[in-house]
Amino acid sequence: GSLSGTASGTLDGTLDLTKASSTYSGGMSGSGGLTVSGGTETLTGANTYTGATTISGGTLALNGTGSIADSSTVDVAQNGMFDISQTNSGASVKDIGGAGGIDLGSQTLTLTAADPDTVYSGVASGSGGLTVSGGTETLSGANTYTGVTTVASGAGLSLPGSVAGALTTAGTTDVNGGTVAGTTTNTGTLTAEGGTLA
Repeated sequence: GSLSGTASGTLDGTLDLTKASSTYSGGMSGSGGLTVSGGTETLTGANTYTGATTISGGTLALNGTGSIADSSTVDVAQNGMFDISQTNSGASVKDIGGAGGIDLGSQTLTLTAADPDTVYSGVASGSGGLTVSGGTETLSGANTYTGVTTVASGAGLSLPGSVAGALTTAGTTDVNGGTVAGTTTNTGTLTAEGGTLA
């Protein structure tokens, strides 16, 4: 099924939307998580649940002021899509993993506490950017987004994959075999082990 309406709710376990086709403008809280396994679910409200957000198939879209908690990890499977292109000001999540797609549009996706063991091997696209504000994220896919990849002080990025835009790092960045197509600005610690910098 899918999730719609305006009422708030609490997730104690994982809610699985198998044939999503609706817009939900309420807010889900609790320690549970959300899975989209088919169709397209659009969230326009502020969701604060702390469990994982899993897109095993279909699309999870955030629209307008729609959000999920910045303590929720997002896993996008091969056939899934995480779409933040229609948000007003991007999105903040714990970290991102999986092999599916991310549609940034012109927005920025911020990772607040990335797990070093979490690897994103999919392709993030759009004119927007990616910011790692906490933790260490690994990008192993051929990302096509053209905005800036930003690594904040105290955060880290491992890049065996590639980014199509510029890289600005005040943290610890390891371009270990990867490629940065745009300009690199480093005020932190940058290692390029077999990597390519423009």
